[in-house]
Amino acid sequence: MILKKDMLARHVWLTIEKLFWDNKDSRAIQLDTELRNVSMGDLTVKAYCTKIKSLADLLENLDPQAKVLNKNLVIYTINGLSSCYDNVASIIRHHLPFPTFEETCSILLSEDQRLLFTRFPSIVAHVDHSSSPSQLHTVSCDTQRRHDQRQDHRLGINPTVGPSSALLESIF
Repeated sequence: MILKKDMLARHVWLTIEKLFWDNKDSRAIQLDTELRNVSMGDLTVKAYCTKIKSLADLLENLDPQAKVLNKNLVIYTINGLSSCYDNVASIIRHHLPFPTFEETCSILLSEDQRLLFTRFPSIVAHVDHSSSPSQLHTVSCDTQRRHDQRQDHRLGINPTVGPSSALLESIF
C-alpha cells in the first residue's frame, strides 16, 4: 500500500482509517461477547467488578453508541458470579428499585466480607462411642476465601472493615 508509486498521503491516510474502522466493529463485537459471558472464576469480587467495568468502558470508548446500560452491567455481574454468591445474587435480582452497578459491587463486597468471617458452630464430640472427637467440615468457598484473604492482605485491605469508599473508588 505505502510502496506504490505516486500515492498521495491523503490516500494512505484514508486506507489506514478504513482498516481501523473495519477492525473497530470486530473489536466491539468481541468486547460485547466477552462482557456478556464474563465469569467470576477464581477472581476476587473486587477484580471481578473491575473487569466488568473495564470491559464496559473499553466498549464505550470504542463506540459511544455501544454504551452498556447500567441494568445490563448488573445482569452480567450477577449472571457470572460463582456459586458462593447464589443467595446474594437472588437478593440483587429482586431488589427494588433495581440496584446500580456500584450498589451491586458494594453488596457483593459486603457479602464477600461476611463469607470471609463466617464461623461455623463448634462441633461437639460424642463421648458415648469410640468415634473420633474431631470432624472435618468442608465448604465449597473455603479455598476461594483463603485466596481472597491473601490477595486482600497483599493489597493492604483491612478485612475487619466493610467495603471502604477507597475500595469502591478503585473499581470505578
